[in-house]
Amino acid sequence: MTGREGKNIHSNSIRDYALACGTGLGMTFREVQLELKKKGLPLSVAEGFDTSTPISEIVSTERIRTPQNLNFSPNVNQQSRQRGNTKDMIFGIDSIISYVSEIFTPERGDVIFTGTPEGVSPVTSGNGLTAKLEGLITLRCYVR
Repeated sequence: MTGREGKNIHSNSIRDYALACGTGLGMTFREVQLELKKKGLPLSVAEGFDTSTPISEIVSTERIRTPQNLNFSPNVNQQSRQRGNTKDMIFGIDSIISYVSEIFTPERGDVIFTGTPEGVSPVTSGNGLTAKLEGLITLRCYVR
């Protein structure tokens, strides 16, 4: 989420633009995704359905001392399925925001998803999902 508009943001200037941070769950209909992939069609329908991307409350970046070293963990039914740390990301948060700003102009309120750690797993109707961001935020939702 950006605090102000910016184009071609240098990675050393990210704190001037990033206003807040949160966590989310990017859900995918795997069966639909595989069918679309076989047919050479865009995958957006498999990832852009109603309720596909719950997002947590947003916290100010001022509360985050070390954005390049944050633990996060999506869980299913209170069981750890994934565990990650921002320091282990292929591309750091600063690099991602800088790169995105070369393509389009991030504006206040925009959300940039940065990816997921290993361990993607299936969920079924009724499963309880949580996504935690190191003592800052916990997102809770259920699969319908």
